[in-house]
Amino acid sequence: MFVLIKEGSSILGCLRVGDILDVRYHCTDTGSEPENLNTEITYILKTDSGKFKGHYLVGLEIIQNEYRKSLVGQV
Repeated sequence: MFVLIKEGSSILGCLRVGDILDVRYHCTDTGSEPENLNTEITYILKTDSGKFKGHYLVGLEIIQNEYRKSLVGQV
């Protein structure tokens, strides 16, 4: 997964590949409570063309083991 950040945003100076963030995730299931999961920044790419022109793609990967185990069981 990734997030888009507009070129020139001050947050870009705070992000580095390998940083681990505590991110709050909201499930699409309305009965579920939001969950905080450790998430690693895997890449930061500037896009100069296409629909994301003028933005950076910041790749994210959930690294919390319990969450990964639950995903494996759903496949």
